[in-house]
Amino acid sequence: MSDLTCENCGFAEAGLVRVHRVYVVPESWDRPGSETVVDGTEMWCVSCVSQYPCDIVGPAPGDR
Repeated sequence: MSDLTCENCGFAEAGLVRVHRVYVVPESWDRPGSETVVDGTEMWCVSCVSQYPCDIVGPAPGDR
């Protein structure tokens, strides 16, 4: 079992990647859409990376 856990869902997994979280606000009739990229990085599992907006930075430290 891995001691690394996804910082988004909490699932313990060895294959985590570093990402910047992206907040997306969809376009509406009275405002344009927007995206906000968070400066800090988080460790996410492959499932979260595939389901939520993010910018992949690279592999987890030690996963080279």
